[in-house]
Amino acid sequence: MLVQLDNNFTCAPIDEDWEKLEKVCEIFEAFNSATNVISGSEYPTSNLFLQEICDIKELLDEKCSDDDDFIRSMEGKMKGKFDKYWGECNLLMAIAVVLDLRMKMRLLQFAYPQFFPNEEAKDKIDECELPCMRFIKNMRRKVNLPPVNHLYKSVRIGG
Repeated sequence: MLVQLDNNFTCAPIDEDWEKLEKVCEIFEAFNSATNVISGSEYPTSNLFLQEICDIKELLDEKCSDDDDFIRSMEGKMKGKFDKYWGECNLLMAIAVVLDLRMKMRLLQFAYPQFFPNEEAKDKIDECELPCMRFIKNMRRKVNLPPVNHLYKSVRIGG
């Protein structure tokens, strides 16, 4: 049947090929979903970006220990590129998360230790907190509200 559709057709995929394709599609579906959230709107909400990135990282970490050598190898390459690209988390994206009243610093406290070693994660969180505190203090001063002491309750990173 496939020969009739494609003159270059020489052999049909075996069951193992279809299983690999199914696993690859599962991975790509997660990327497709994140892409739709991040760029699928005329009014993207940047406070959602970091959560999508965390979901992708979690999937890649999980698939790196897949039973299938093909998937493990593919995921290892993808994870390396992902970690290099997103390991340098964008400060602007982090600030958008902090300014989301539902999340504040909690998502950064959860996400950054996944992207960075413990001390570096703490430094990155501190690096984000300072401009946010300045912004909040300035806004509170403009509307005559009392000063705020902190954005979040302290959470220990790393044990």
